[in-house]
Amino acid sequence: MTESNKDAVMRNLIAVAILAPLVALAGCSDSTNFLGKKSKGIVYDGYLAGAKVCVDQIVNRQCDDPPEPATFTDADGGFRLTALTPEQARYPLVAEVVPGTTIDLDTGLPAPAGLKYLAPAGSNSISAFSTIVQIRIEQEIVAGLNVVPIVVPDLVTLKKTVTEALTTELGLPANIDLTDYDPIKVKNKGSASAAARETAAKLHIVNQILTAQIVEFLPLAVANANPPSQESAAYPALIAKLDPAQVLAEVEAYIAANTLTLADLLDPAFDPAIIPVTDPAVPTQAEIFIQFENDVNIAQSIDNLVNGGQAVTGGTGGTP
Repeated sequence: MTESNKDAVMRNLIAVAILAPLVALAGCSDSTNFLGKKSKGIVYDGYLAGAKVCVDQIVNRQCDDPPEPATFTDADGGFRLTALTPEQARYPLVAEVVPGTTIDLDTGLPAPAGLKYLAPAGSNSISAFSTIVQIRIEQEIVAGLNVVPIVVPDLVTLKKTVTEALTTELGLPANIDLTDYDPIKVKNKGSASAAARETAAKLHIVNQILTAQIVEFLPLAVANANPPSQESAAYPALIAKLDPAQVLAEVEAYIAANTLTLADLLDPAFDPAIIPVTDPAVPTQAEIFIQFENDVNIAQSIDNLVNGGQAVTGGTGGTP
């Protein structure tokens, strides 16, 4: 690490420590806005049965149990985490494919090994969309630590701001929160309007394409991590490169060019892989390095926002 990079990291760590009481005060306000002592919802590409879902209490974007509370999705892709402390219920969620066990109900086949999703606390829907939301929340935390005066909102505010921005970015109705939205259920709901079902069908397709991009390009991102000890930063660096608005535009262009109907989109034989979309850029070694450095501050800030008042130090925070 160069001296300039060391200085930048140290400045951020000192800033987090100085602002810890202020951030903590903001964090205290969110205790009644999340799910309290339980967390429940669905995990989908298609619905994923037998996926592992955990509270990311260590804040390292993976399931580590013990000590992290964890469960597995049921035969319909639903999950329920119970007996959580109020603090645990405010940490992000992680959903991981269990190789050879997790089944994608769209295909009836095992879901891709190595696939995982993230979601902010309080999410009822874990998907590629919720993963983008969580990474953008983390980017907002980093941005807030790098301005004067430092501004790091509480987790409820961050989630609301980022989810609303994504809704606007995708041109969706304002009432759609993609961390609390099940496009598979909506598109198959006969009593819903044709417009609502078509929107849901498109969003399901977009999520499937984003998922395929994660699976395809993550190994390339990991290969760019140097030294290998920074591989953990390849995942968030790649997610930051995903462009859901571009994918949605290309999906809509394909639908229009081929005059596809709602019935076509609902056909189980329809394969999103046939839609030509722009590949995301693979994060460079330099971008992964920056993400790796930022991850220390992200973990410590989330810990502080959740626990309200815990000292933030220059150590590794929630990262083992």
